[in-house]
Amino acid sequence: MFWLERFDDLAVERGEISQFAGRELLPFEDPEGQRLFLVNDQGADFEGEIWPQPDIPARHALRGFYSVVISASEGAEMESFFTSILGFAKVKEDHWMDGSSPGVIFSTTPDGGPGKEIWLVEQSGLPRARLGAGGVHHVAFRVRDAEQQLIWLRRVREAGLPVSEQIDRFWFESIYFRIPNNILFEIATDGPGFAIDEDPDALGEKLVLPPFLEEKRPEIEQGLTPIPGA
Repeated sequence: MFWLERFDDLAVERGEISQFAGRELLPFEDPEGQRLFLVNDQGADFEGEIWPQPDIPARHALRGFYSVVISASEGAEMESFFTSILGFAKVKEDHWMDGSSPGVIFSTTPDGGPGKEIWLVEQSGLPRARLGAGGVHHVAFRVRDAEQQLIWLRRVREAGLPVSEQIDRFWFESIYFRIPNNILFEIATDGPGFAIDEDPDALGEKLVLPPFLEEKRPEIEQGLTPIPGA
């Protein structure tokens, strides 16, 4: 009820509480039309720290990303990719919130849980997605270091998928590849980390760019929408 009332008080576009495979969801949209969900994790263990906010009690605070939802026109090829190449476990099947689209939960562990799942929803007949406001550019996974990342690079390449070389992103290294349905995935290293050029206690307080983009700061800042109250 806390988030229902908060969304209504702040005029946030939202739906009603729904269910998917035993997960309780509250759908809503951000100011750019990005479709998001709050998931009731039932107090499950999670990795990370609650970001305290004075107007949000700790018991209602966001605890991290629960899952990623991927919509695809054909689910069989995607399912094979998640299980055979990424090594995910198929945890549960159910129909998506519309009642007609089949959905599957894949997880890095047999039981799933916060931060471990990918939800694949098969929705045929939809127009092809395109990049822009209200859309997700890519899905990123983390690995410990560049050595582990190189193992994944070889694994993806051996599976016949085009994959980039290791790319230095200043705060981490990345590889990129496209999975079936042309969806872009990234595998990034944990380090060096965001603390190499910024105080961890001040993260998010200002726009920080990597050195290779600093010369484009005026252009980048001009295209940003100010965050209310920031």
